[in-house]
Amino acid sequence: MRVTTDLTASAARRGLRYFDFLARLVCSIDNSDAVEVVSDYVESELEEYPREVARLCEAGSRTLSYAAELYRDAAVGQVREAEAKTVV
Repeated sequence: MRVTTDLTASAARRGLRYFDFLARLVCSIDNSDAVEVVSDYVESELEEYPREVARLCEAGSRTLSYAAELYRDAAVGQVREAEAKTVV
């Protein structure tokens, strides 16, 4: 659930930044400073991109960790079943 929350939050942050950019771009057309708005957006995205990738990698790592725990628990259960059958 936490992974889903992290991914949803990441998508929400990106969406909000994009909509903010679009709103600023529309306003900039009247002020004739669209190039500055686009430049600011690209610069902020270049700064934010590594952070978002790191967050996504962390979420992926957490997912793999959870999967490893599940497999480990399943393996322990199978070993116990095998031992129980051997004793009988």
